[in-house]
Amino acid sequence: MKKNIDEIIKNSVKKTFCDMAFIDTAAFDGKKDIVFSHILSIDILKPFFGKIALFLPFECKNKIAENIYGKNFKELKSQEIDDCQLELLNILVGNILSGYFGSKKKCKVDLPSIIFDKDEIEWNKKNIDEYYFDAEGSVFKLVFQSSGLHFSRQSGDKK
Repeated sequence: MKKNIDEIIKNSVKKTFCDMAFIDTAAFDGKKDIVFSHILSIDILKPFFGKIALFLPFECKNKIAENIYGKNFKELKSQEIDDCQLELLNILVGNILSGYFGSKKKCKVDLPSIIFDKDEIEWNKKNIDEYYFDAEGSVFKLVFQSSGLHFSRQSGDKK
């Protein structure tokens, strides 16, 4: 049975945000201009080259940190905020990769990073997909790029 990367990404986002940050998340139909506070980015090195980036608005960033630490955002140190955001991205990418390839497949990712200017991210112009999510009223974007690997999709078409 072919695995559907679009469904795996949507389910992985929902599971990761719920399990780690106690935030209900659902796919958001359509596109929206995201006013983001920062971008969480990670490169995938094996079994394919790619990148996943989360464009998070300020209110989503705050909610993640508050829920993970159980404290008001203003009480948190910037290192705590950064650490929980980066760990969320690590877990999310792991869920996506194991959801598609299985838990026994060896995967390698680079260290995640926080980026404040979208122009700092180097994108290959091919194989880029955007997914939008509503995290309890805060819409964010996930961008997925795969190089040299074509993923199965439900419709058979590129998203």
